[in-house]
Amino acid sequence: MHKIGILNFTQTDKSGGGFHYIMSILEGLKNDDSFEVYLFYDDEKFAQFFQGISNFRLIYIEEKDFIFSNIVRKISNLIGIRSPLLGRYKKMKEFHIDLILSFGSLIGFHLNIPFISFIGDVMYRYFPELDEYSFQERFKRNLANKNLLKNSVKTVVDSVQSAKDLNKFFGTPIEKLVPIPLCAPPHIYKYKNMESAEVEYISKKYNLPSEYIIYPAQFWSHKNHIRLIKALFQLKTKKNLIVPAVFVGANWDSYNDVVQLITDLKMEDQIFCLGYLPEKEVVALYKKSIALVFASFAEYTNLPVVEAMVLGVPILCANTFSMPQQVGNAAILFDPFNINDIAEKILLIWSQSDLREQLISNGKIRACELSDKNFTNRWKELISITIKNK
Repeated sequence: MHKIGILNFTQTDKSGGGFHYIMSILEGLKNDDSFEVYLFYDDEKFAQFFQGISNFRLIYIEEKDFIFSNIVRKISNLIGIRSPLLGRYKKMKEFHIDLILSFGSLIGFHLNIPFISFIGDVMYRYFPELDEYSFQERFKRNLANKNLLKNSVKTVVDSVQSAKDLNKFFGTPIEKLVPIPLCAPPHIYKYKNMESAEVEYISKKYNLPSEYIIYPAQFWSHKNHIRLIKALFQLKTKKNLIVPAVFVGANWDSYNDVVQLITDLKMEDQIFCLGYLPEKEVVALYKKSIALVFASFAEYTNLPVVEAMVLGVPILCANTFSMPQQVGNAAILFDPFNINDIAEKILLIWSQSDLREQLISNGKIRACELSDKNFTNRWKELISITIKNK
């Protein structure tokens, strides 16, 4: 039995894609007697998801203020040597783990345990002008990615283009980079067949209109809420068409700007910002929607489009990076920097029910190719081969 260590320091109540990515891996590993999984976490709410799983060992690592240990580890990272001070991670040494799956942490390097890293994107290299990619943030990400790529046995990415970028920006050998396409997270499959009465109940809870588009995304500027709102305003003023929109996601840096624009354009009765919602409610709002409009311009690929495919929701999304390859013929693409194009594509999908039905059909086929089973099998194969060859 392989001993696998996984650090989950994302927060249950406010995390986005990173949290759901880890949940998909854990869903695939649970009750598989080939693996003994040591799950280290600091959010007490996280443990509720995995109580009683036969091959899981849940280890709570309290988030303490080990200032000196943190400073020493950061200096060690800069000069490329292992830190003797592990701080709150010290208890990990006693479990004799074979391999660590790392989502941003270099603790495997400091423990001298082989680890597989995951790097979601390097969009800060493309869009350094965005508020979320300040000089300090870009420096931190560059250093973290450089160290992860140098010290991990393998690095998983979500697309071939992402692998090529890591090779280009950091000189990482392409054979060290493993593209594994995203799948829909476990809660999507769990609530996929929700009764229509419950869908209606949740929709009415938020006083939503009978028809709307949905955009689940945290409020960062690269998520492009501003241009999407302007496209909806254009449809309202030039086409006399009101398309309601539901925004779901945590209120990060661009939230105030989004709300201010909605107010300035007097669209409060058309655009609903609901914040970070329970997973079940998000699924219900998906199922009630006319279409997903995923406006972000800074992603290689993304989770919401796969979620929409599984749930039978038509898709509009940006034509940037690896998005066209991810969706195939299961979506209508638009230029996320062109407000006119966004508006035209929304009008197209809003007004043509036959098109929506075709996209739903295509999406179900594509969802089978991007299934949780395929995702899990790729990860399991990589873990087994990595341990065998260490």
